[in-house]
Amino acid sequence: MDTALLRAFVAVAESLDISRAAQELGVSPETVRRQLVQLQAGLCSRVVIPASGPGARASGNGVVAAPAGTTDPAGTAGAASTADAADPADDDDGGLLDGPVQLTTAGRDLIPLARQVLDGIDRIGGTDNTRRALVIDLMDEHAALLPRARRAGDEVSFATRVVFRPPRLTALASVLDGVADVAFGRPAPPESDAAQGVPVLAEQVQLLVPAGHPLDAPGPVTAADVAEHRLRFPLTAAPVDWASWLAAASAELGWQFDDADAGLGFAHWLRSTARPGGAATLIGAGMPLPESETATLRRRPVIDPTPVFWWWATWNPCVPAATVHALVERVTGEEAVPADPDAVWLPPQDRARLADLQQQREPAGRGSSGMNGDLL
Repeated sequence: MDTALLRAFVAVAESLDISRAAQELGVSPETVRRQLVQLQAGLCSRVVIPASGPGARASGNGVVAAPAGTTDPAGTAGAASTADAADPADDDDGGLLDGPVQLTTAGRDLIPLARQVLDGIDRIGGTDNTRRALVIDLMDEHAALLPRARRAGDEVSFATRVVFRPPRLTALASVLDGVADVAFGRPAPPESDAAQGVPVLAEQVQLLVPAGHPLDAPGPVTAADVAEHRLRFPLTAAPVDWASWLAAASAELGWQFDDADAGLGFAHWLRSTARPGGAATLIGAGMPLPESETATLRRRPVIDPTPVFWWWATWNPCVPAATVHALVERVTGEEAVPADPDAVWLPPQDRARLADLQQQREPAGRGSSGMNGDLL
């Protein structure tokens, strides 16, 4: 059964008014009436009927009671037994108008069951819940996308909730495990069809050096220069998307990493890097530095090639496309796809995803950067 029908019924049962229920659900009264008719046809029983005239009143159990003299089979003031047994398909709208309604015996019996079903769906992250906040996983609280996602949450018409997945989960695993509706991180492999995704930001990865470090000089440094120095990074505590990116950089670029400050937090890692004689580290170009560290740490762009952490949005296919598009278009950066793929370094898996994306876009003559609505 379509759970939207149950949601319409519960909204009507709680307000006992079709117009108020429609307003709460953000749809027209005609839509609510149609959903109720569909529900009743599926159950072969009426669950709501028009309130019984001007004398109808609300009873203590939330059921509109009809004027004195009418009872249902259970002896409860309210819907008459003939209404319960009436054929729900007798007319197109079941005789329902946009105003007050009352519950039949079948309707009262259905309320706890409907709520139980909907509560279960909400707990496991059912994405057809129009009233549940869209859960957005940003991987890490220091991610470059966090300010964008928070602004997007203020701008969209639906509720959002930001979470940070366990470090062991990729963005794809976060979606498949039900942690989030939309997760941001490295792209899933091209052959993954259990979730959908689009690129949102090609973030350059920069060198972060303490004052006095051999690479503390104006201008960019080359990837080969970086390979001549050991870097410090909390590998064992890093999100798996970052850890796998670093492993690929070590294998392909010859970069060497010391696992340092694991589990001690972002601030401790920066303070340790800023100490005189400290080793350099890596940081995303969009990751903000605390003001207390800006005087002692220097960002250095890396070239030949430029390393890029390629952010993708991955989402559950059950999330409505319009919802995803409204969020993603507000989070997408100016450069969603590397403008010059030959000048950047990406891990092999990400490079394969880029090639796959280029093949999809070439027949339509689309450009290589930016977010396109037809990808959703």
